[in-house]
Amino acid sequence: MNSKLLVGFTFSSSVLSQKINGFRLRYDAKYFSQPNLVMSLCRPFVIDSNDENELIGDLSDELESFLFGHEANLSLSFTGIDIFAHGKNKILYFNPIMPDPIEHCAESLDDITRSFIYDKDQKYRNDTNKLFLPIASIFENNQIDTAVNTARFEFDFPLELPLASVSLFKKRGSHWYEREVLHPFVDASNRFLQMGAS
Repeated sequence: MNSKLLVGFTFSSSVLSQKINGFRLRYDAKYFSQPNLVMSLCRPFVIDSNDENELIGDLSDELESFLFGHEANLSLSFTGIDIFAHGKNKILYFNPIMPDPIEHCAESLDDITRSFIYDKDQKYRNDTNKLFLPIASIFENNQIDTAVNTARFEFDFPLELPLASVSLFKKRGSHWYEREVLHPFVDASNRFLQMGAS
């Protein structure tokens, strides 16, 4: 039995993240299959379901080594909007500024996921990994201009989103769900409250 998975950043709840999800609800054809705001760190991939726990262990260990000392207040900045064409699907996305440690970490995670993929999935193995935050998948050409103009009107760049976690997502039917939090980012104010309570 196989599992379709992806690894990505999740974002803390904020006025901005709620605003982005409001935009997605209006324009993203895939909103209901993935209602979470997620920035994928690698393409969705398929592995043997029996290998899931080993994959989780390898990814968690790698994240721990890269992100040690950066557990709190990490955020990503985004510089503007762009469009990626994937067949008939047009993906509207935010362009991230990737700090070197985060970019190197993403490359390492991508290498790990590729090592678990079947050899027959050669297309995935040869693909390069472009990192971006998708905010809408659009299948109707007449909606592209409207969505782009609306996004430019509603969002001021650069913008910044606080990170909540690096998580592993699994596809069940047509929906993605959070399979495992691989590395949580602790909000500094919550950490202070937890320390005070202990």
